[in-house]
Amino acid sequence: MDQRIIKLAKNLINHSCRLKEGEKVLIEAYGDTTRDLTKALVKEAYSVGALPFVTIKDNSVLRTILNDCSVEQLQHMAKYELERMKDMDAYIGIRGG
Repeated sequence: MDQRIIKLAKNLINHSCRLKEGEKVLIEAYGDTTRDLTKALVKEAYSVGALPFVTIKDNSVLRTILNDCSVEQLQHMAKYELERMKDMDAYIGIRGG
């Protein structure tokens, strides 16, 4: 793995988020190019005793959902996302082209 990705993961976990043992971090990745960074973040979170939770999203699938969903469905989705986020100590969002 590219050493720059490992260094970025260490910086995000230890400096930006300052994760400690037992804390929960939600890592949300969009796009195929985010896998290596996502894996490095998971490894680094475990190395400090934190608990990583990962969601990998595909923009084309999300677009298909949003094209045909109802307001009611959007409200349910927002409620679910809010509850999940409330349970986390930190959030890292990764976007790849």
